Amino acid sequence: MIKQFFSIRYILVRLWITFLMGKKVKSGPFRGTVLKRNTNLNLFYSKLLGIYEKELHPILSQVLCQNYNQIVIVGTAEGYYFSGFLRNSKCNAIIGFEIDHSLRSICNETAELNNCSKTFQISGACTIEEISSSLTNNDFIFMDCEGGELELLNPKCVSQLYGCEILVECHDIFKEGISKSIINRFNSSLSVSRIEARISTYHDIPFLPKFLLKFLRHTIIGIITERPVGMHWLHLVPKNRL
Repeated sequence: MIKQFFSIRYILVRLWITFLMGKKVKSGPFRGTVLKRNTNLNLFYSKLLGIYEKELHPILSQVLCQNYNQIVIVGTAEGYYFSGFLRNSKCNAIIGFEIDHSLRSICNETAELNNCSKTFQISGACTIEEISSSLTNNDFIFMDCEGGELELLNPKCVSQLYGCEILVECHDIFKEGISKSIINRFNSSLSVSRIEARISTYHDIPFLPKFLLKFLRHTIIGIITERPVGMHWLHLVPKNRL
């Protein structure tokens, strides 16, 4: 009975959020970006509310204002970041890589909904050869590729990396020492900072109706929970741009 009650409550909150928010991101750097509904409900609602990976918002807000040659996203998934950059950044060229065909299709459809006459391209798996041939010396790279960052972020094979700003989610849970290896590779040329993941709270969504926050607080937190604490990102910026 309790399980059924909470299942109904979760469904009602999702319906309320969908009704109130529509299909556009409500807040954050990607506010106004149109999303295509996907099967990962919890992540979808975090993205729709605009609080997904809120730890990165200060960096993303700065990125949107910069004049990069292009933005390269490795691991586009269904296109939240890809379309967010496509719609909101000053950069006119966006390149994406996604190994999963179904996610790549959704990403392409979402990009079409948000494109304002910019050039974009979405390809399959990203290899060291692909990234080497794609990069210039003034790109922004956003990377979330489940451990593939260890292979791809290798300046000995891709020298252009020294001139790029990089934001990468590190997956040391898959292979110990990934973060340390990346830091050691770039420490002499790029400034490296670490951003820790945190648990979302209802304070992150003050724009929802007060009655929802008051009576369904714990249900909402359950819906927007993203990942366990311990995940982190590295932000790398060429020292000559600081």
